[in-house]
Amino acid sequence: MGIVFQDSGVVPCLTVAENLSFAQGLSGVTADSDANSSLLAQLNMSEYGASLPHELSGGQRQRAAIATAMSKKPQLVFADEPTSALDEDNAYSVLRYLHNYIVRNHAIALVVSHDDRLAQFCDQVLEIGVNQ
Repeated sequence: MGIVFQDSGVVPCLTVAENLSFAQGLSGVTADSDANSSLLAQLNMSEYGASLPHELSGGQRQRAAIATAMSKKPQLVFADEPTSALDEDNAYSVLRYLHNYIVRNHAIALVVSHDDRLAQFCDQVLEIGVNQ
């Protein structure tokens, strides 16, 4: 299972690359530096693998958290506001990556978001409003 928290969810004393390997180890997935590099590239994070979370912007930390969750190769992904800290280009990259991952791996994602752009990547959308 991969979980993306709204406010990061990475280990602050580990670099981005170490966070991916650490998450893989905890979930029993063999750490694969080539796959991790590819994952970081798909999320526009290639140059930040050696960075600690406090050295990153909010959007970069969010993408690091997404990469960490996805590095475990989950069949079920829970994501709380995965694009909230991202600019439009990075939000689209993240959504495209998540969609492609879900389709390619026959996985399931449950995403909570206020980002209307997300709907175009979903099979089902449930809107919850006031008094509903």
